Amino acid sequence: KVPFTLLQDGGEHLYIARTGFLGDVLPSHRQIFTSAKTAYTLGAAQNTLEVRLDTEVSGVKVAKIFVFHKDSYLIDVRYELQNQSAVTLPIQAYYSLIRDGAAPSGTSSMVHTFTGPAVYTTEKKFQKVEFSHIDKNDAEYNRSPKDGWVAMVQHYFVSAWLLKSKQANQTVDLCASGQCTFELKKLDDAMRGADGKTFPVYSAAALINFGALKPQETK
Repeated sequence: KVPFTLLQDGGEHLYIARTGFLGDVLPSHRQIFTSAKTAYTLGAAQNTLEVRLDTEVSGVKVAKIFVFHKDSYLIDVRYELQNQSAVTLPIQAYYSLIRDGAAPSGTSSMVHTFTGPAVYTTEKKFQKVEFSHIDKNDAEYNRSPKDGWVAMVQHYFVSAWLLKSKQANQTVDLCASGQCTFELKKLDDAMRGADGKTFPVYSAAALINFGALKPQETK
């Protein structure tokens, strides 16, 4: 059996997950973070493994924390922010899945499958969007959700940002207060495949407004 690769940065496809903050102060996905260790292992007696990455920009300490679960593909991602500056900062985060528009290897014209972005909300249910509709700027989907998730689908596999937060032992939907925007778009980037062909690159993202971070405040 040959292991199946879904997310990859380069090679046959570009298919990655990104998260960061919008604006000029808080870090984007391009920011360099540091970790306490160079390698992490989920031990046999452990159910979860936490990996903390730290950085500091303009007087704001930022931690990006990943929690891996035993026997699960679910990965929790959260931020911790400590504003040591004298300026109140708006907090708007993005959670995106980036993929090129090329068909996966092994695609057959005899079998109907889908590759592209999708969103789910209680109001509109599951909505798939063809890359071609993004190209023509006529994609139809719920852009201002009250709940749900954003995803990238590749045949029988799906990667998704599940927009939930654990607060006081309760799971809270981050979009419940209307602070979310779903955004499916074509990026300026392009990917060159192994055969030399160039393919467009697309983003399926959730933008979330977390309000403001006051001086000396921690969130």
